[in-house]
Amino acid sequence: MTELKSKFEVVVIGGGPAGLSAARVCGRRGMKTLLVEKSPEPGGQLLWTYNRITNYLDDEPKVGRDIAQALSREAEASSVVVLRGVDVIAADLALKRITTYDGGTYSGDAIVIATGVRRRTLGLSGEEKFGGRGILVSGARDRESVIGQTVVIVGGGDAALENALILGEHA
Repeated sequence: MTELKSKFEVVVIGGGPAGLSAARVCGRRGMKTLLVEKSPEPGGQLLWTYNRITNYLDDEPKVGRDIAQALSREAEASSVVVLRGVDVIAADLALKRITTYDGGTYSGDAIVIATGVRRRTLGLSGEEKFGGRGILVSGARDRESVIGQTVVIVGGGDAALENALILGEHA
């Protein structure tokens, strides 16, 4: 059996906006909190949001990366222990324990699962190869690259509509 590395009051799985917010609130309340994020940089989908976010509790709009960095700084300033680049491979909710890919085991009085969403792909041959070279991640970030081009938006959610509006002004 893997040795228990540490006991926390709260273990948060996922370092996107929800996970960072939960960890920040717990840390501010003086709870011993662990945040485990699979990516090297916390922020989740905020890191891929290049247009200004206007429905955020601040005086002026910010891009996603700015919000992610602010949430991350606030969590760490609240004494939250942040494990970056660490993948959770098992969560035993009955025992309130998680196991990480590197063999670490952590437990908490509560576990918050905030694993977020992942952008879907079409699964077409060569799709990865053309990322950033024809297949765009963000209309806001890449709008200048489509001037005079014909574009196709794949998707039907709010992100697809927003990107269609942004790219439609330039393509």
